[in-house]
Amino acid sequence: MKRMIRVACRVVAMLVASPATFGQVKMTHDQMLFLTPDWKDDRFPDGRPRLPDSLLKPAVSMTI
Repeated sequence: MKRMIRVACRVVAMLVASPATFGQVKMTHDQMLFLTPDWKDDRFPDGRPRLPDSLLKPAVSMTI
């Protein structure tokens, strides 16, 4: 469970930090798989990890 949370945090950090600094970045399916190799659960068709609601709901109320 802790590993899944760490992977989810890394994914969220990558997706939030990159566009804020350099504008929106469009990654290919293969690039997303390369950047998130530890993710073994479901993925969206473009390769993004599909996070469960139990991880997304607490993230909504988090602040930097």
